[in-house]
Amino acid sequence: MFKTIRRDLKRLHGTVSRLGGEVADADCFPFLGTVAAQVVGCESCVFHICDPITGELTRKSISGTQVEPPADSLAVQVISTRRAILRDRILCQPILSHDGEQVIGALELAGKQDGTFSPADMAFAETLARHVAVTVEQSFLAQETFAAIERFQDKTRRLLTITLGLGATIVAIVLVQSAAALTTSELLSDMAKFWSEL
Repeated sequence: MFKTIRRDLKRLHGTVSRLGGEVADADCFPFLGTVAAQVVGCESCVFHICDPITGELTRKSISGTQVEPPADSLAVQVISTRRAILRDRILCQPILSHDGEQVIGALELAGKQDGTFSPADMAFAETLARHVAVTVEQSFLAQETFAAIERFQDKTRRLLTITLGLGATIVAIVLVQSAAALTTSELLSDMAKFWSEL
C-alpha cells in the first residue's frame, strides 16, 4: 500500500512541478482532485484556497471554481484552527505555507468509500496539502511579480512622458533666450554643451 502511495505521490509531485505557477489554470485543481480522490478512495476532493490580497475563499474542484461566502463550513473551521478535522466520512486538512506561518487554504476529501480514513490516507492528505501549498505560493508570487512589473512599466512611462515634456520645455526656453542674444554658431555650441551635460 505504501509503495502505491509513494508512486502516486511521485507522479503527483511531477505534475505539480511541471505546472509550476499555473495554479490559475482551470485544469490543475480538477486534475489534482481527481487523482487524490482515486488514491484515497473517496467521492470528491475539494481545495479551498484563500486569496492573500482579498482574503476571499475560493472553492476549486472537479466541477470548477466558485467563490465561497465565509460560512460555518468545515473548511473555514480548519482554516481558523489550523488543524485537520476528521468527521464522518470527511477529512479536511489545512494547507499551510512552506514556513507553516500562514494558512493558504484547506483540502477536503469527502465520501470515503470504505467508511474510514486510514493513517496512510491522512499522511497522503498532509503531503498533498504541502505540494498544493508550494504550487499556490508560486502562483501568488508570479501574480505579485507580474503586478510589480506592470506598476514599474507604468511609472517608467509616466516618468518618460514627464522627462520628454520637461526636456522639450527646456530646449524651447534655451532656444528662445539664445536666439535673442547669440549668433547661430554660438547657439549650436550652447545646445551641444547642454545635451552633452544630460
